[in-house]
Amino acid sequence: MEQENTFTQLYSFTQSKDSDLYKNAKIVLDSIKEALQKKGMFEDKTISTALFASLFQLLQQDINANNIQSEEPKLLLFNQLLTKVNMAIVIKFYEQIREMIFKVLEQQSRTQLTQKFAIAILVELLQTQQQIDQNNVALVKLIENIINEQVAARKQAWKGLNTLLSQKITSKFMIGTAVTKFVLDILQNSQDDQICIIITQFLSNSIQNLPINNVNDISFALLKRLQLTTDQNLEVLIYLQFENIMKLRQLSFDNCETLIKEFIDNQPSLHSDQKVVMSYSQCLIQTLILMHEQNIHAAKKYIPTVISVLQEIILSVDVKLATFGQKQMETLIIAVIGEYLWKKHKTGGFLNEFDFTEIDNLGVESSTADNTFEKIISMLQHMLSNRFDNRQIQVHGVLGVFFQKIDQDCMTDIDGIVKELVENRVNRHASSFEKCMAKLISKIGAGLIVKRFPLQIAGLNPLAEDFEDKSSLWMIPMFLKYTKNQSIEDFLEHIVPHISTIKNGMDITSQKMNAQELVMFNVFLQLWECFSRFHIVSGEKGFTALNLILDNLDPELKDSNPHFGSILRGLEYSFKFISHAKNVPADTIVRAQKLIKSMHTLLIPGKPISKQILAVIQQAAFIAPKEYLNSAFAHNIKRLVTTSTEEKTRVKLNNSVKTFDMILAVSQSMDFKNDRWDMAMKFIKCFLDDQTVLQKKAYKFLSNIVSKVHYTFLPQVSEILKNKQATQSSARPIRLQVITQIWQLNKFDSEESQVDQIGEFIQTFLPELIVGLRESNIRSRKASQELFKKIAQKMLNLNMLNDFISMISAGLGASSSLMKADSIVSIAYLLEKFGKNVDTAFIKEVNSIILLLLKEQNKEIFKAVLVYLKKYMRIISKAELKTELPDIFNNIFESEQVIRDKHRSLIKQIVSRLIRKFTRTVVEDYVPEAHKRIVRGILKEERYQKNKKIRERIERKKLAAQVKYKETDFDVQQRMESENLAKQKEEKNLLLKFDQDQQQFHFVPNTGLKKLKERLNEENERKEVEYIKGKIIVREAIEDMTGKKRRREDKYATYDSIIQEERDINDNEKTITSRKLTQKRTDNKNNLVHNIKESGDTFKAKGETGGDVVRKGKPDPYAFIQLNPKALNKRHQKRASKAFDVIMNKKEDGALKGLKTSNKKVKQ
Repeated sequence: MEQENTFTQLYSFTQSKDSDLYKNAKIVLDSIKEALQKKGMFEDKTISTALFASLFQLLQQDINANNIQSEEPKLLLFNQLLTKVNMAIVIKFYEQIREMIFKVLEQQSRTQLTQKFAIAILVELLQTQQQIDQNNVALVKLIENIINEQVAARKQAWKGLNTLLSQKITSKFMIGTAVTKFVLDILQNSQDDQICIIITQFLSNSIQNLPINNVNDISFALLKRLQLTTDQNLEVLIYLQFENIMKLRQLSFDNCETLIKEFIDNQPSLHSDQKVVMSYSQCLIQTLILMHEQNIHAAKKYIPTVISVLQEIILSVDVKLATFGQKQMETLIIAVIGEYLWKKHKTGGFLNEFDFTEIDNLGVESSTADNTFEKIISMLQHMLSNRFDNRQIQVHGVLGVFFQKIDQDCMTDIDGIVKELVENRVNRHASSFEKCMAKLISKIGAGLIVKRFPLQIAGLNPLAEDFEDKSSLWMIPMFLKYTKNQSIEDFLEHIVPHISTIKNGMDITSQKMNAQELVMFNVFLQLWECFSRFHIVSGEKGFTALNLILDNLDPELKDSNPHFGSILRGLEYSFKFISHAKNVPADTIVRAQKLIKSMHTLLIPGKPISKQILAVIQQAAFIAPKEYLNSAFAHNIKRLVTTSTEEKTRVKLNNSVKTFDMILAVSQSMDFKNDRWDMAMKFIKCFLDDQTVLQKKAYKFLSNIVSKVHYTFLPQVSEILKNKQATQSSARPIRLQVITQIWQLNKFDSEESQVDQIGEFIQTFLPELIVGLRESNIRSRKASQELFKKIAQKMLNLNMLNDFISMISAGLGASSSLMKADSIVSIAYLLEKFGKNVDTAFIKEVNSIILLLLKEQNKEIFKAVLVYLKKYMRIISKAELKTELPDIFNNIFESEQVIRDKHRSLIKQIVSRLIRKFTRTVVEDYVPEAHKRIVRGILKEERYQKNKKIRERIERKKLAAQVKYKETDFDVQQRMESENLAKQKEEKNLLLKFDQDQQQFHFVPNTGLKKLKERLNEENERKEVEYIKGKIIVREAIEDMTGKKRRREDKYATYDSIIQEERDINDNEKTITSRKLTQKRTDNKNNLVHNIKESGDTFKAKGETGGDVVRKGKPDPYAFIQLNPKALNKRHQKRASKAFDVIMNKKEDGALKGLKTSNKKVKQ
């Protein structure tokens, strides 16, 4: 069986790709199979040997006959067969196969694929050798092909050598030596740079597999070639190859030092080819990084030189090259410079560690301190000089990375850099300067920067131009934006004094301020905004700082102060850091109690600031005395219970809300595993029936404390919720949250939960959850969905999902139609979330019951059933759904017309999905004849949406083409001139005239033509109905209402029709429909009347004479009304009749009146 698989595997291989080569290989394989079958050898166990012999014989014949076309498929098959045949056979025919391959490789007329397959076979032959000598003929031939002219053959040779180097461990040294010998010979003796480029490309693929000794020899050979070549492409490849060597291979430090010296001494022009400069800098950086990893002390002396090279690259005229230099310097800072700074301050001093002793010429020992660190600082500071003015973005980016690698102890060392960076702030690039300072602030903190550049407000004129610079207030917006978790001591030391200075110097509560006071007032607000950016560290130091800040803030705790919100945010963050600390000092506890009392007096329900006040109280309660909190809690509970039975006026309700808010704030820090639980339960029962905002707050309070008690108290909570069903819509989300907490605290999701307890929970709260799934309040709806999903998942884990659906289905028999609709929607939600796990047979029975409910002719039930059917159609199989289509359509379309019209969109969605799932023909067979038009309407809408997408796609392409094409200044000028000229000609109807005096032509305004056009336009607008040669001519727009329906159906046929329709609309702006929609009428409701073309006023007699007259050149008196198809609808019949009322009134006032007058004259 294993031998038969050889042919099967080859046959599968020939079918893996659909190309002529593989098809020909399949033909060859079929011919060999046919030949072997005739000889009776195909069934033999040695089928692989027979295949090998047959294929080898055919291949030899083709090579000897120089039959190039038939070689390729046979070489392809032979290469695959070598890996499957017994190795002993390959070794036996080793010499013959090798000579055959040599013949293929020696003839240059062979194709790429032929040579590629030949090299692959040569590699397979070498794989069979246990030991490969460096003089092996096959190996030498393989190495020679790494510079083959054919790309495919060359790459196959590279791949083969890498395979041998990685797999032949015992022969790796010999193979590497042979490869190195060949590479060195090419690099040192070849005059052809293209061959050297190929060799360099080969090394980039193979350098990782070569022995390290060979890598050293190749590195120096590459260096010598680099010094001799003038080909820029070769230079780039060699530099990149050096970078690759430094990344992948660990050269010795001595070799790296020799290389970096040569790189520095033979530096290319930094203003030459962009690729050369980039590759050179990458090579230089990577070499220095490798030296730094091996010997920090010896590598440090090359850092300033490398920085100077990168500085010159940054100064390049080419912006792309300058940005590249910036990124390279950032890489150097991250990998090397940051290590030195860390070394200096973390291990006892950089200068002392690297002191070394030298002996001068007189033999006297002298100690010389290394100054590399100072050089680095000075060179970075030099980048802030005027020489780098055009490269400020790059400089600020480098310094930003440098600031991220330092710590707070380095501030004195980089003082010069920061000082020069800040002093010329106005002249620097704004956005890059801000990013640079942001990294400095986030690393060392705002405190150190303020110490270096202290705020100065006293004695300065706020309206002066240099006020911001002299006062250093420009840093405040940066502190607000980038300061995080800074020490509060810095705020107390550097910010609070200035706040006091401004407050003492002006009345911040004054409504009328001059310009100076307004500037200082804004500064005052910004300084207080900084408070929330600082934090109090834990421990004794933090408590001391908190006490100081509370003492300073005591006079500021007034809601009238404009900075009150900033103070509250700062207090909230400060208490968060130490809220759960142990061993809180007594003075801090007393201050927290005092703060809670102060906040309570400032609390006003309904104000936006009250939320921040409650947040401060909540955090301060964790530190305040527990005796005070307990007594205050008990007092407030009794107070609220006492007032619960009283009539609630507005003042009393506000007081109750305020007290309730305080209870909610402090309840987070209290323990309820004692008598306070019974007190809390009595308190909650009093307010769950309250129909004011206190009911919602009672549920919030219950939500806060329910997680603080033992789970054995939870049945008491469930009983309270069960008895208190009447809930306001605003309180319902919190109530559902409490129910969810009960589920979680009982651990019903775990495997250890008891089924009886779960069943009791479901029986208690399931009706409420079913109703909540259709709740208008989105928070209630989401809470119901989450808990409903948890219950369903648990029932699924218990294999009781059908039972759960049966419990929900009980609601289908309720007397209330709303409960029936809620139950249907609940089942639909289950199908959406767990449709794959639902029993199909069971849900089909439920579906038959749900469809019967449509006969109740209820709008809510009808909508719920449609929502349910959308989910049901997804989980049922196509065959089963097809059998239910008659019941579905009959029940839907047998409903009343009013109900169907209200939910027409849902019906369309269901029918559309069924059309996609089946076909139009199948759906139309089941839809009643009277309602088949809905299918046609859906298909028409789909065509319209499809064409709309086509239009949008074309518009996007046009827009993209416009964005892609950028007009030059010349193009813009030419376009504007042509537009202006066209506009002038359009505005002025020019007439070409010949000037006799000047003997030249010129244009003059043609006023006569303009007047003629205006008169014609007026006549065309006026003469919609005209009498010509005894005929009444009705002038209408091109588009009339006749055949409108047919054209509306045809216009969706193709995209060309859509384009033509748009052109027609643009050309005929004043169509009948647009005139009807744009005409002004006094009665806005009468906007669908028929269009009166002639009311009879044209034939009315002048003066007091009644009746109509026959005018010369006009037809007999008549009236003409153009009927509007939209107005023929029964809904608009009453309003549309107004047009006829106008004509009838004319008749009464005109002809009939004249008839009466003539009759009077006859009687007289």
